[in-house]
This record gives sequence, structure tokens and C-alpha cells, in this order.
Amino acid sequence: MGFKGGWERGCYPSYIFVGGATRSAGAEIWDALKLNLNDGSVEFSKTYGGLAEEEVRSLMPRGSGVMVLAYTKSWGAGGTDFWAFYTRPLTVEAVMTSHIWG
Repeated sequence: MGFKGGWERGCYPSYIFVGGATRSAGAEIWDALKLNLNDGSVEFSKTYGGLAEEEVRSLMPRGSGVMVLAYTKSWGAGGTDFWAFYTRPLTVEAVMTSHIWG
């Protein structure tokens, strides 16, 4: 179990979104973690990742969702690649779109 990285937050009317990385959920490697907080309580948490390491670096509320900026070692050109994905936090936590550069 563990957490790492600088925690980033973004606000959306009554929600606060927090991101970083965790080893306590998902696979036993570092996975990107996003938390939805409402009135100070964790309303929802979700991990994102593959077979290697991922970490959320920044979150930006956009329209009806959140743009998540992260790095990944699971996908892309190899090594550490930039990963941007968009989720709709107020409906379903599925990744709506995703792009990787590296």
C-alpha cells in the first residue's frame, strides 16, 4: 500500500478532484488515481493504468468532465510517455477519450 507524487486538484461546482498514484488499489504497481470529493468526503475513487507505472500530474475540469494529464510507462513509444485522458465524473468514470505522446 502506498501513495506517491504531488497531489493535484481541480474544482467543479461542488466537487474537488484529486489525483496522484497509488499501489493500494488496482495492480501492485503504481497506478494513476483520481478521487472525487464532495463536501470533504470521498464520493468515488478510480485507478487507471496498465502493466507498468502511471501517475496523474494534473487535473482540469472541462465541460461536463475532467481532463487528466498523466504519465504512462505501459503504453506509447516506450519509456515514459505523456498521457491525456478525459472522464465524465458526474455520470460514469469511464475514459471517454485518450491520447498518448512519446
